Amino acid sequence: MSFDQNWLYPKQGTFMLNTIRSVQTQPFAFDLLLQHYAKTLPPSTHIGLVLLDQNWSHYNAVATKCGLNLKQRQLNGLIRFVNIFDYPAPPTTISSDGLGYDFDWDRLVQDVQSLAEQLPKDSILMIDDLSVLLSLDIDIMKIYSFIRNLRKILSLKQCSLFISTHYSFDDEPLYSLVTSLIYECETWLDCDQPRSGYSLKINGIAKFHNRLDRSTIEMNYKIANRNVQFKKI
Repeated sequence: MSFDQNWLYPKQGTFMLNTIRSVQTQPFAFDLLLQHYAKTLPPSTHIGLVLLDQNWSHYNAVATKCGLNLKQRQLNGLIRFVNIFDYPAPPTTISSDGLGYDFDWDRLVQDVQSLAEQLPKDSILMIDDLSVLLSLDIDIMKIYSFIRNLRKILSLKQCSLFISTHYSFDDEPLYSLVTSLIYECETWLDCDQPRSGYSLKINGIAKFHNRLDRSTIEMNYKIANRNVQFKKI
């Protein structure tokens, strides 16, 4: 991937939200940011990741094709990874509808907050994606409170927070959560449904909202063979 627009990179201590309105669109901003920080962060800083194991495999595979070995950085302690699905609940845990519930939300929150507290100054924590948590029947207010607490922990150390999520207007709980987080973040990258293409070859519109100076950049993005190009509209 090639990318030289500095506006994409969150400033120290800020929260950037990336919303993606179509499952056809790969989370290219997450790819770009992960590779950028892996290449540019000094050894004293780290990248914290909260995502699915399969997504970590995808991001590492894409980075490898771009000449970057993320797993080696993980082995060196520069990337720390929390797998969302590593938190099965105790067998006695029962959901509100009386059915067996196999996800331990409290333990995930504890481990992610611990990861945030351990990150050195100027590091970044990246989460992909919030729709997974809602699919596990986690209450949106719990997720919202979780994100706000992470912000407080990270901002004290001038660490950045980047959250990516797919969403649609039809999914009312997720849309409500996204709307709330828009008012919490400093910058918001909204990727609309693609105008054409599928998977690795996509044309679409993205809007970058900077809530600090109230500016908006609208651009056309093109994805072809993992290369991302932006053109201001």
